[in-house]
Amino acid sequence: MDRIDDPIRKIVRILENYRDRYLMDKENFPGGCLFVTLSVELDDLRPHLAKEVNEGFIRFKAMIKRYLDQARDRGRLENGGTTEEITEMIFSGMLGASLMYGASKSRKDLNETMKALISYLQKISAGRGGPEKKGQQRVFG
Repeated sequence: MDRIDDPIRKIVRILENYRDRYLMDKENFPGGCLFVTLSVELDDLRPHLAKEVNEGFIRFKAMIKRYLDQARDRGRLENGGTTEEITEMIFSGMLGASLMYGASKSRKDLNETMKALISYLQKISAGRGGPEKKGQQRVFG
């Protein structure tokens, strides 16, 4: 992440890594998103532990918002709403993708969901090419 200067591209990398190195990593994470599972399971059984998982979610969202604020300050965001709204949409999309992938195990559906989030980021990025170079289209496998 430190080698990526563009804050929008950092968020795209987070989404790609979440998809490729976390959700689709059946060897290390066979049950999907551990934190989503924990938050649901611990809510009633161990509320103090669920609170800790939620704190992680809050910090993760703060990181995304920080990148969006940097993009806004650099003039890189257009007509996408507030950074708070965009953060919530991205985070909720990630959680939704995790739940749906956990239920369906459909790589195609997971790719489509993540592609939609990345496409949205590209659309609200100033320069109409978003974090990708103009004329270059992102390929999802």
